[in-house]
Amino acid sequence: MLVALAILLFFGTPIAAILLEKKTGASWLDPVLVCYAVGFVMANVPIAFNDHVANEVASAVVPLAIPLLLFETDILKWAKGSRNTIVAFVIAVLASLIVLPSMFMTFEGQHAELASITGMLTGTWIGGSPNLLAVGAALGVGKETLATTNIADVVVGGIYLLMLLTFARPLLGKVFPPPENPTPMIIETSDLTTGQRFKQGVLSLLLALLILGFGVGVSLLVAGKIVAPWVILTITTGGVAASFLPKIRELKASYEVGNYLILVFCVAIGSLTDLSALATTGSFVLMFTAVSLVSAIALHFTVCRLLKIDVDTTIITSVATVMGPPLVVPVARRLNNQEAFVSGVTTGLVGYALGNYLGIAMFYALTT
Repeated sequence: MLVALAILLFFGTPIAAILLEKKTGASWLDPVLVCYAVGFVMANVPIAFNDHVANEVASAVVPLAIPLLLFETDILKWAKGSRNTIVAFVIAVLASLIVLPSMFMTFEGQHAELASITGMLTGTWIGGSPNLLAVGAALGVGKETLATTNIADVVVGGIYLLMLLTFARPLLGKVFPPPENPTPMIIETSDLTTGQRFKQGVLSLLLALLILGFGVGVSLLVAGKIVAPWVILTITTGGVAASFLPKIRELKASYEVGNYLILVFCVAIGSLTDLSALATTGSFVLMFTAVSLVSAIALHFTVCRLLKIDVDTTIITSVATVMGPPLVVPVARRLNNQEAFVSGVTTGLVGYALGNYLGIAMFYALTT
C-alpha cells in the first residue's frame, strides 16, 4: 500500500504542481520547489516510505530526462550568443573545477568515498541535481553516500536559492554593473494543441528510449556488460548529437516531457532527504558540500565582478550551473529579465551535457 502511495506521489505531484502554478501564477509555487517540498515531507513524516522505490524511480527517470532536455539545445546558436553569458558560464565551470579538487586534497582520507563525492558535486554544480544521481550511478557510489551527498546538496543549495529569491539581487546590484536594457520577464507558452503535444511527447520519449538502448548496446559491445559510465556518457552524447538535427530540435514537447521527469526526480530524491540521517552520518559531507559550494560561488562572483559582467548574467549562470534549468525560472522571475531567463535555460542545458563528462572525469583524475 505504501509503495503504491509513494509511486502515486512521485508521478502525480509534478502534474498537480504544474497545474497549481498555472492557476495561481504565484512564483513561490514553482513546481520544482513544490516537488522538493512534497518529497521532503515524505522523508520526514513518521511513515516509513520505501527508500528503495525512490532510488529506483530516480535512477529510471534521469537517463530518459537527459536526452529529452538536450534535444532542444541549439549549442551553435548559444556559442555565437552573448559573450558575457558564455564567459560567466566558463568561469562558473572553472570555479568548480578549481575548488572541488582543492577541497578533496585538503580533506583527503576523511571519507572513504570522498573522490566519488567530489565527482558527484562536480557534475551537479556544472549541470544540476540530476547529474548527481547520474554520476553517482556511473561511479557505483554506495547508497548511504549517495543519499547523504544529495541531502547535503539539497540543504546547502536550498539556502542559496532562498538567498537568491530574497535579498541577493538588491545587495549584489550595489557592487555589480546593471544589465543593459533588460526586457521584462515573459514565460513563453507552447502553442501546441493537446494532440500535437501528445504526439510530440510520445515521439520524443521513444527517441530518448532509443538513445538509452543505444547506450546500453554500446556498453555491452565494448565491455560485455552494462557499465554505468558508458551508458551515461553515451546517452549524453546521443542527446547532444540529436540536437543538431533541426527536426528533433523542433520537437517542442521534448523539453516538457523531460522537465516532467525532472520533477518526478525532485519528488523521489526529496523523499530521501531524511535530516536525521544527515545529522548522524552526513555531518562531514554537509560541511564539505557547504564549504565547497560557498568557495566556488565566491570565486565565480569575484572573477565576474573583476571582468565587469552584469549582475543578472552572473546570478543566472550561477543558478544554471549549480541548480540546472528548472530553477532558472523562479530566479529569472525575481530578476524580471527575459534575456537572463533564455540564456540561463540554454546555459543550464549545456551544463547538463558537460556535467556528466566532467563529474566522471574528476573522479578518475583524483584516483589515478
